[in-house]
Amino acid sequence: MSGDAGPDSPSPVDARRMQLARSKARREIGAAEKRYADRAREIFRQEIGATVRSVSQFLIALLASDGLELDDVIETIEPGYGWPRRPRLSSRCNMSSWGKHVLRHIVAGLRPAWPDTQLMHGTSVDLSNYDSAKVRINGHSIEVRVRLKTVTFDTSFGLLRIELGRPIPETMAIGFVGRLVEEVVDYASLRGSGWRVTAVEQANSASVLIVETGSTAYRLPWAR
Repeated sequence: MSGDAGPDSPSPVDARRMQLARSKARREIGAAEKRYADRAREIFRQEIGATVRSVSQFLIALLASDGLELDDVIETIEPGYGWPRRPRLSSRCNMSSWGKHVLRHIVAGLRPAWPDTQLMHGTSVDLSNYDSAKVRINGHSIEVRVRLKTVTFDTSFGLLRIELGRPIPETMAIGFVGRLVEEVVDYASLRGSGWRVTAVEQANSASVLIVETGSTAYRLPWAR
């Protein structure tokens, strides 16, 4: 008799029974995970449905220029990394006031708290004339970040930042302030908007146009 074999060693029947039990456990765990995922998505949609109330006007124009509907894009929104423990909820309630006093803040050398998009709920949208757009939920608002060659567009609470990818002369920057943005940066999503450049941020590597686009009231399709 082998040293590992005892009088009650597993029999072929035991082995078969264990295989069947393990197969059943895997099936039931898979079904439980599916139920959990479905319920988690339902809870996620309830959360954002209760909080989202506006959308960047630039995002609407961007999608329209590519023949896309916002409602269709929203259906693909996924929770951010670590949800529901993340992203942390901000206690700041006055971020929109930055847009009302943008020039004063820039002169003072301040910068807005542009968020870490990797932690935010969002989705990617393929566009014909741009790189993939990153649509995200930032608090109560739906925002977007998109890049076209060396130019990056990024929205937050009614403002649009257009990073030109290179610095421009100070005299030119001063001349841009007050002009229609489509006269400075010619893209389909900006044409006919009536939006004006309210300020220009100057940095060593790039100049950034600040445009006040405003936001539009919007409720998610399942929350209407």
